[in-house]
Amino acid sequence: MKKFLLTFLAVLSISTVTFAGNVSVQLNGEIINFTDSNGQRVDAQLINNRTMVPLRKIFELLGATVDWDDATQTAYATKGDTSIKLQIDNPIAEVTENGVTRKVTLDSKPVLVNWRTLVPLRFISESLGKQVAWDNANQTAIIIDYDYFLNKINQKAPMLYKLIAKDSSTSRITITRNYYDLSNSAYNTTSNVYGTIFKNSDNSQTIMVDLSGTSELFKEIVSEGWGSIDLDITYNENGITYSTTSTILNQMLTNKSNTYKELELTGKYNDSLGDMMKSLLNINENNINVATFMNIKNEFDSLLNSFTYSNTTSTSTIKINNEQALIAGKYIDITDFDNVIFNDEIMKAYSVVNKLIFNYDVKNDELIYDYPTINATINVSEITDSIDLEMNIELINDYNEKVVYNVKVSK
Repeated sequence: MKKFLLTFLAVLSISTVTFAGNVSVQLNGEIINFTDSNGQRVDAQLINNRTMVPLRKIFELLGATVDWDDATQTAYATKGDTSIKLQIDNPIAEVTENGVTRKVTLDSKPVLVNWRTLVPLRFISESLGKQVAWDNANQTAIIIDYDYFLNKINQKAPMLYKLIAKDSSTSRITITRNYYDLSNSAYNTTSNVYGTIFKNSDNSQTIMVDLSGTSELFKEIVSEGWGSIDLDITYNENGITYSTTSTILNQMLTNKSNTYKELELTGKYNDSLGDMMKSLLNINENNINVATFMNIKNEFDSLLNSFTYSNTTSTSTIKINNEQALIAGKYIDITDFDNVIFNDEIMKAYSVVNKLIFNYDVKNDELIYDYPTINATINVSEITDSIDLEMNIELINDYNEKVVYNVKVSK
């Protein structure tokens, strides 16, 4: 920023605000040093009970590029499809997302302090998709960027991350469940689920599911008319609408709710990967402070480190032979994914079908209690234009029972 502003303008711009001293700001658990490239520093401050931070530094740390117009004292920041416009001493900001612009009235307008533009931290962070919490005891603002957790997955298993991030018009999933009675093989059974998901447009999909098997449960399911079902789903901001040609499914869905909240779905159909991670980690900003967020970070790292990884340019292999890796403990429940919905065809289909039809929940403590011995291997490979995942899970309990799951996903 060129330093040609007159001193009285700087004084005028801050004459109506109330300062309450410096505060700390953490980004993903690390304290931000607000020293700029010229070695000068203006710390984050509480102004009018709002955390204000140096504009250029915070934007760049959150991955945005910044342009400054001296003539109008206006900053323009851009990240992906999001752009933000802020002006000194103007309480009205503009946020443009996917071509749609909205005006936002700021709790605390941008000001000049020691020739540096300070802007409201919460507005900036949340406009760029980050979560913000305040630790009053430590006078620390906490910014959570969920890309941090996704990048950790990308570092450990890049092909798995690529599979999660890939948008595909057609996806397929196959689940085979083999039950073994180790005392009497006559009781062994097999159950199969085969699903295909077609993306019809930006907000709709067709799901086709076939079920078969030798278990009493699956034989009963097929005999009652559930062997082959279809479901057309259209998503919107408030919920979903659905239709089916399956008689039995149509009868069951007649009185079903169709909003995300009533279906107990977390997230929205157009949520990003970061939104998905936020839903999975379930971090409530009202319960976050410096210590609890560090616990979540450490637990997430511990979870990832419980697996062994092997990577090539086109494959990622993940292995577990320690059931403790499936215990995420107090802060993270990795089995609590069956109600998370975001912009991925397979997860959208899984979440909606699970809540509409099966309404089945699995929790870590139940899984470990039922099957104290767990072994699992995940292989993800990129083949031509598709990415394929194959997951094998072996569960053994103390009653001479073994269950083996084979899950295949292709998109």
